[in-house]
Amino acid sequence: MRRAGLVLTVALVAAMSAVQPAGASAPPVGEGTAATALASGGQIKGPSPIRVSRSPYVAASGETHFFYGSVYQYGTSDGAWGYYTVSRPPLDPADAHTLAELNVSSADLKQAVEIGYTVNRNLYGDDLPRLFTFFWVDGWPQCYNCGLVQVSSSVWPGMALAVGSVHQFSIRHFQGNWWIADNNTWIGYYPDNWWGGRYTQAGLVEWYGEVASSVSTPCSDMGNGLLASSLDAARITGIGYWNGPSVNLTVIPHAYTNAYSATVYAQNNVRYGGPGFC
Repeated sequence: MRRAGLVLTVALVAAMSAVQPAGASAPPVGEGTAATALASGGQIKGPSPIRVSRSPYVAASGETHFFYGSVYQYGTSDGAWGYYTVSRPPLDPADAHTLAELNVSSADLKQAVEIGYTVNRNLYGDDLPRLFTFFWVDGWPQCYNCGLVQVSSSVWPGMALAVGSVHQFSIRHFQGNWWIADNNTWIGYYPDNWWGGRYTQAGLVEWYGEVASSVSTPCSDMGNGLLASSLDAARITGIGYWNGPSVNLTVIPHAYTNAYSATVYAQNNVRYGGPGFC
């Protein structure tokens, strides 16, 4: 997620007001700037988060294995953001997807809202990097690009993103809804009633790349195919919070750092990715 600030124009606010359902108000204009990245907030300690399968869009056959280049932070907030540089990583036929995303969840990982871009033939039928949204309820993965009340007519889940472009992905809880934004556009929201009103604050945020595969040694690239140790690796920059803690990121450890990796630099920036095992 890259945020130069979620600065909505008066015309955009008017357009959103015209199409959004009664009672649903978009977050205010002019927020999401660098100033809020250092906002104070509560700290929560917990284990390294581990995700599970996003059925039904998984590997073609057998067990699905997940691989990450990931950072995370526990802490109470209304959401978060990051600026993602879009790549078009090659997807091996044995693999289900290769993606990069922002995941805002409860501290126990049972509730979550996600936005990012993915290369996923099963979902989209091509190898283009495309915008996606996803959500979790009570520990159960729901579905890609569904359940969202869309308010934007110019940005939508499933649209292709230009390789090399930078996208500020943002998720924020505001007035009874989890709002999702791409650059300066609020795409839409997940209403609180998906969670019965139980999920109104984040306790954990993750910024990461992910590869899902039917084999334990996938060949798909993550990011632009370079490991995080390379200064030219894929990046997530300008990471910050909506009404949350100061940024203090932790890399999720794993044993396959020669295939995929992540590293933090300059406090709120991340390099991630890798060539896989081939």
